[in-house]
Amino acid sequence: MIVAIVMGWVTYTYAIFAENKFVWSLSLPFQLCNMMQLTALIAYIRNDTKLLGIIVYPLMLGPVIAYSFPEGIYNWGGFFAFYFVYYHATLVISSLCYLYVHKCKTSWKQVVYAIFFICVCAGIASIVNKVTNGNYMFIGKPIILTSDYFYYAFFAAMCITLIGYHLLIKGISYIIHTYNWKTFLSPKENKKIKYDI
Repeated sequence: MIVAIVMGWVTYTYAIFAENKFVWSLSLPFQLCNMMQLTALIAYIRNDTKLLGIIVYPLMLGPVIAYSFPEGIYNWGGFFAFYFVYYHATLVISSLCYLYVHKCKTSWKQVVYAIFFICVCAGIASIVNKVTNGNYMFIGKPIILTSDYFYYAFFAAMCITLIGYHLLIKGISYIIHTYNWKTFLSPKENKKIKYDI
């Protein structure tokens, strides 16, 4: 995954300068998914599963939202549209690999960590937006609600989505552990499994 992420960065950087498309307000890596990819890369380099676990939920939900409402470099088409799909795919794969390796065992702490991580990223993006007059994380110029209500709606939607996704993963975890993994886990390992939500 390290190679996939770095290779994507190198080709994207080359393309954006080769085609003279670099724009301070759009081309910097301060979208949420860009910052998650950087965090994931650090986690891979350090072999830090705890760090990856902090962002395991946003790693999946961020790309789902991005694929549903493609904006930014996707609108440039060609290589940039491909890269948009490619780099979000690295996040989805990272999340799925973490969930697979950990047998979908997650905790409520990861919901809290995810909320904190997204809020920190939003804080960074808001500063960058003021400096570059950009719209990173779409919080500089809200695209769905007026600015008076957007931030409240953003926070509420984020919390509800993360909680809902957490419950979904816990449900999948319960089903998998109960009906599939019990067939090849030893009795001793089965006793260690906890199904608490």
